Amino acid sequence: MKYKIMAGAFALALMSAGVAPAHEPAPGVHGGQTVHAGKYVLEITPDATGFTVYVADDATERPLSVAALSARATVLSGGQTQTVDLAKSGANAFRGAVPLNGAWRVIVSVSGGAAAPAQARFAAASGARPK
Repeated sequence: MKYKIMAGAFALALMSAGVAPAHEPAPGVHGGQTVHAGKYVLEITPDATGFTVYVADDATERPLSVAALSARATVLSGGQTQTVDLAKSGANAFRGAVPLNGAWRVIVSVSGGAAAPAQARFAAASGARPK
């Protein structure tokens, strides 16, 4: 009997271990959403005229030069889908000149340099508005 109770408690603990409330990741250095993608940490910060994607090294989380990298984004915003090449913007960032409206989603692909290509997916937080 004792073993049945212990086995039942163990099974219940295993079933509930994978259930956790969903939460937003902590904001990045620039106040945006962050995603670990391959050797990179990518952070997106939308504003009224588009968005900026900051690039950092995954191991150190320090800014990473984008000089040898290229980036492209697929943007779903305002019921439209667009694919855009992102322009370098400063030493460690790319810029997309597509405003993000409503329930937007952005898929960013980064390639070049010594690391393998990487992809990150971002989505508007509920109730989020560009700055």
